[in-house]
Amino acid sequence: MEKMRRQNLKSQDWFKSFDHTADLGACLNADSLEGLVRQGALALLFFTINPATVEANQEKSFEIEFDSPEQLLVRTLSKLVFLFDCEGFLTRNMELEISGNKALVKIFGEIYDKNKHQTKHLIKAITWGGLEVKIENGKYLATVIFDD
Repeated sequence: MEKMRRQNLKSQDWFKSFDHTADLGACLNADSLEGLVRQGALALLFFTINPATVEANQEKSFEIEFDSPEQLLVRTLSKLVFLFDCEGFLTRNMELEISGNKALVKIFGEIYDKNKHQTKHLIKAITWGGLEVKIENGKYLATVIFDD
């Protein structure tokens, strides 16, 4: 299982945001597919809340079935949006273990607290439009659009 390395929250060389019509976009890059999904999760957190205010003191896990890297990315991020919408769970860190067409996802974070967390955007969905995942020079690159 590949564990998430603690991100330097002040350095965003792995993630570049951009405006997209009424939505938010992110260009991600990582050394592995697991890393790319983790970067997507952290980008989602950056758009939603100041990540520095979120502690990783609770754990949840779930399984994702997928047929492509794009499907893994969208399904995992969509599950995180669902968990925030339904339970108020903010994902700070993530571990993934990919085996064949399944991924075991462990997330670490905490429940939203209006006295502690100030929301920036409320992400409604991860869109398929504009989604792209590719490998260039050994790096996994992705463009993801977040429906705001």
